Parts: sequence; C-alpha cells; structure tokens
Amino acid sequence: MAIYDRYLTVLFMRVLIVLFSALCGLFMIVDFFDRLEEFLTISKVEGSLSKVVFEFYAPRLLSFFDRISGLVALISAVFVVTWIQRNRELIAIYAAGVKLRRVVRPILICVVTVSLFGIVNREVLIPSYKHRLTRDTRNWFGEEEIAIRPTYDRQTGVFLNGTGALLAQNELKSPDMHLPPGSRGDFDRILAKSATYHSADQNHPPGFLLTDVSLPAAVNESHPICLRDETIVFTPKESKWLEPNTCFLVSNISVQDLTRNDANAVYSSTWELTHDFRNPSTRYNSGSRVMVHARILQPILDISLFLIGLSLVVSGRERNIFLSLGPNIILVVFYFLIQMGCHSLGVQGIVSPSQAAWMPILLFAPLAWVAFKKLD
Repeated sequence: MAIYDRYLTVLFMRVLIVLFSALCGLFMIVDFFDRLEEFLTISKVEGSLSKVVFEFYAPRLLSFFDRISGLVALISAVFVVTWIQRNRELIAIYAAGVKLRRVVRPILICVVTVSLFGIVNREVLIPSYKHRLTRDTRNWFGEEEIAIRPTYDRQTGVFLNGTGALLAQNELKSPDMHLPPGSRGDFDRILAKSATYHSADQNHPPGFLLTDVSLPAAVNESHPICLRDETIVFTPKESKWLEPNTCFLVSNISVQDLTRNDANAVYSSTWELTHDFRNPSTRYNSGSRVMVHARILQPILDISLFLIGLSLVVSGRERNIFLSLGPNIILVVFYFLIQMGCHSLGVQGIVSPSQAAWMPILLFAPLAWVAFKKLD
C-alpha cells in the first residue's frame, strides 16, 4: 500500500467516524429529552437510568447506521477529495505521474467496505436486536395490551381478531374468530376470554388454544370443525387433551404476526422476510417485497452515488469544502426522490416489486459508469 493510500484511508475513516458520531449524538440528545420522563419511570424498576439509556440506544446506533451509512460515506469521500484539492496535495500526486482513478482507489475501497459492513449490519446485527429495537418505552416490559391487526388466514380461511395482545405472555385478549363459510361443523364463530399461541406437537398443528370459550356455549359437546377434510378447530368432545370450555384453532399466524408493523419488517433480515413470504397463511404487502429487492441492490446504488458525486467534485474549480458539498446534496435529494417515487409505484402495484427496485439502478448506474470513465 502506497503512502497516499494509507493517508487517504485514515483521513476517510476519521471524517466518517466524526460525522457519524456527530449525527448520532444530535439524534440521541433530542430523543433523550423527549423520552426522559419514560426513562425515569423505567429506571425505578431497572434500578439504573444509565442502564436503561444504554439498552435503549445501543442497538439503535446500528439502525441509525443502516439508514445513513450511504450518505455519510458519500460526504466523507467528497470531503477527502476536496481537502486534498484545497491543500494542493492532489497536484503533487498528479506531478508524480499518478492518475486520478488510481488516487481515488483507496477511497472507493473504503466506500465498498462501508457498504459491505452495512450488509452485515442489516442482515446479522440488527435482526439479533430486533426485540430491543421494537420495544417501546411506554410498554418496556411488554405487560400492557397492544393493538393487533385483524388478519385473514389464507390457509384455513379463518378471520383472526381480538381486542389486543400481551407479547410477554404470547397471549391474545378477547379473541373473535370467524370461521370460513365452507367449513363443516356446529358453529361458525368463536368468542373466548383469551388465546395463547402454541407450536405444533403430537396432539395438534400450530395454532391458538382458546380458554373460557363463551361462543359456542356448548363447545364441550360440539364436533370439531373441518375444512377440506382437515381439522381446523379441535374441541373437547373428541380431543381428550383439551380442558372443558376450551378449543384449539389451527393457524400458522402467531401473536407476533398479528402485532407486526412496518418496524418488524425493517428490522428483519432478508432471509427472515423471504422465509415469512413462504408462509401459506399470510400475504405480505408489496412494500415488504420491494424492500427485499431494494436491499439486494443497495450496495450498487451506494457505489453509483459515490462515483457520480466524485465526478461533481473533481470536475469543478471551486475548492471550498462546503460549496463542494452543494452539488452532492442536490444529488442525494434527487436520489431519494427518485427512489421513493419508484418504490411507491411498486407498493401501489403499478409496477412489480423487482421493477420498482431496479428502476433507480437503471438511472444511476449508467451515470456512474460515465463518471468512472472520466476519472483519468
């Protein structure tokens, strides 16, 4: 590695760390004072305010990096190139017979490294802290009832509903289950006090154990409900493992699925999302599918933005660092507008999720290639 390679690499990493730390610090300070009262309430149980703050913000640094790593890498690269231009260091390197493409190679390697770490962060680190990232300070211990999203089970045809859920107990409160019209049995609706989700065992497939059933009133004497020769509701009449006034509803949709929101998808790995897509009981919206395709293509977009932004810096005569950032800020704003617009088309079903993710690539990748060819 040449001396200027080490110099540019160290300079890039310093700028990257300082910029990321500054943005994180600003975010944490503003958010901390907004949640201070909730932190103090939680600390009375946990015993330490610093412990609560650390547990809350430490995993959020990973999420924050995932959101801004591309932007921070671009600004750091622009700053480094502008800095060596301003201090006439680039002229000295030219005088030594080194071409611009060779000069920016260590910076490009740094950008690629940041992008690769972003993949590891998004696919490994963030999913491992998903529970802490989705934990709300207003319901820190998961003991308060939270709203659920009424869901149609595509495999059994059952409509799942209830007043809320307790995640700590994996429990659905006041479940209201509507059975499909084509089912065979003595009833078409189930009302109960609570329902807990259980994995499959020797007695039953995965599903909900409903307790204190109020509808049907004679659940103990009712026959099981079948759909296409498959039992979807077990009753005590023929299932001796069930207690009186209980029944078991077959479903691959868990309590977590019923409480899932957009944050769960954001903090899930691509493998987890594609695995969930194969669940026959659920149907994920186009937004989640667009997200999967966009994640796969994100490194290409990050490198494309770097090459385009670099060409804007080295082609200009202005050596002021802050003025050099101007065209790149416009580039970033234009990029986000294009990306949001394309993704919106995919979410609305106007184009397929894969097309929505590829459209920004088809625009920026050719521009990046032209910018790279000009680095001579």
